[in-house]
Amino acid sequence: MIIKDLIEEVSKDFNNHLQIAGNDRIFFSGKFGKGKTTFLQEFFREKEEDYTTIFLDPVHYSIASTEDVQRYIKYDILISLLSKGIVLDFFELTDNEAWMYYLAKHPNDLIKQLLKFIPKIGKSLHNSIQGIQNLNTQVQNCKSKINQLSDEAKISNFIDEVESDPYSIYENDIITQIIRKILESISSNGELKRKTVLIIDNLDRIDPDHIFRILNIFSAHIDHKQHGITTNKFHFDHVIIVADMQNIKRLYHYRYGPNADATGYFDKFISKEIFFFQNYQQISEACDRILSEVMVHNNRTIDTLFKYGYNTYGTSLIIKALIYQNQLSLRQLFQFHQVPIHLKKVEIQLNKHFTKVESSMIPLFEMDLLTRLMGGFSNLYNALQELIETNVAIPHFRNAFDELVAFELKDICLFNELGDKVVNFNLRDKIYTVKKRENSRIVNSFLIIDDKYGSEFEPSSHDFIYLYSKILQLFYTEKLIE
Repeated sequence: MIIKDLIEEVSKDFNNHLQIAGNDRIFFSGKFGKGKTTFLQEFFREKEEDYTTIFLDPVHYSIASTEDVQRYIKYDILISLLSKGIVLDFFELTDNEAWMYYLAKHPNDLIKQLLKFIPKIGKSLHNSIQGIQNLNTQVQNCKSKINQLSDEAKISNFIDEVESDPYSIYENDIITQIIRKILESISSNGELKRKTVLIIDNLDRIDPDHIFRILNIFSAHIDHKQHGITTNKFHFDHVIIVADMQNIKRLYHYRYGPNADATGYFDKFISKEIFFFQNYQQISEACDRILSEVMVHNNRTIDTLFKYGYNTYGTSLIIKALIYQNQLSLRQLFQFHQVPIHLKKVEIQLNKHFTKVESSMIPLFEMDLLTRLMGGFSNLYNALQELIETNVAIPHFRNAFDELVAFELKDICLFNELGDKVVNFNLRDKIYTVKKRENSRIVNSFLIIDDKYGSEFEPSSHDFIYLYSKILQLFYTEKLIE
């Protein structure tokens, strides 16, 4: 249900993008970890009656030679088609195709025959002509044998060859034509016809040293010319490249220089315009849903704990900011959601004057959760510092900020013992005067005065993250989180 909510709104935009006439080459751009693959898988699963989709993951191509990559592309396409139960018809070679196949498989025979064709001085050409005729007979015999095989047998032989000899540089043009024939039959199969889509995924994960070599290979497939017409090599209706365009362009300039024409390079992957995958609102809602369903101690969810009066100190806001700034992936959040979390519900005492308090009643509970999600204190603290440096904007943080202020003043600085007296509050090495709001029914309602201007202080997102990280560091120093 969470995944469906993530893709519903964006699906409408992407569906409209697919319907644009002539939009056969699409660059699907989005930040790493924002759910691009999940979206595309779910989108085309919902539309499987309209599209036959093949996903290629070129990450493992990076260790292969260019010749092998070309073979592996065919191999992966065939495996995907066969896994979908595509029914293959009988396919016969033409004379030209039989010659090409024979010469590619038996180059030494060609050389031997050519040497025989060279007549000695004064000798007749009769023997040479006879040799050519013999070679043609061998080609025709090869053609006859191949045509006796079904498409399944041809493909099976090819797959076996790739698996047993991964370093072969030979490309089988017959296989290319079989793939093309299969795809064309899918696109023109009467009432059952579906558009065919090739999705080249996970380019973000390829080593920068190999990414453009891989892209150049795919470029040759996309810009394939046949009978003077530019099309893609296998005649897919749509070819979709999936990556973060901004990041890819940055890598391009790093590799080829700041003045290199990145726009011109990437234009060949785009028929109309880049599709920018922006699902920030959906991610925000998904974060709330995922966090509310995280199982903690006593088989209760965090959502249940909040309903029973537990405070929230803005951890969900921090998580969303980390995702938007590429410090945390939505994939990590999903994985975290799938494993029950057993947080210890402990009583702690932060100063000698204050009674013990349950960890779930103070920021420790949420910060412990986020620390686990980020893989430890150091990872989380460094990520928070980067949020501060980039001055990221966080909406609706004020209530969480006030809760953090209340914790620091009441639980650490003994504000609760001071009644209506004012206290000093240190934030980013600046001292503010804080006092309780008069006649306020809200327990944690404070008035923070900026002494320099004599007016009420309005905190920024920067202040909120700073205070959050400051309290986080306190818990780490006290060895309450790891």
